[in-house]
Amino acid sequence: MQEILKKHADKFRFLIVGSTNTVLDFGILFSLTIFLNIPKEFANFISTFVAFLFSFFANKKTHFQINIQKLKK
Repeated sequence: MQEILKKHADKFRFLIVGSTNTVLDFGILFSLTIFLNIPKEFANFISTFVAFLFSFFANKKTHFQINIQKLKK
């Protein structure tokens, strides 16, 4: 089992970041539209922007930083 995790670690990290990103996007979207009554288009813009930023920094920290370290070795 550990061999599989090590072999596919990058894919699992992308899966975790992507899943978290999706939950964050929809959570913000529904919160803004249902609880704060913000128009759907504007709420969609905000939730997508926040999710994009999260995805960028999470992938930079979890995936791309690791690949740079592998290249230096």
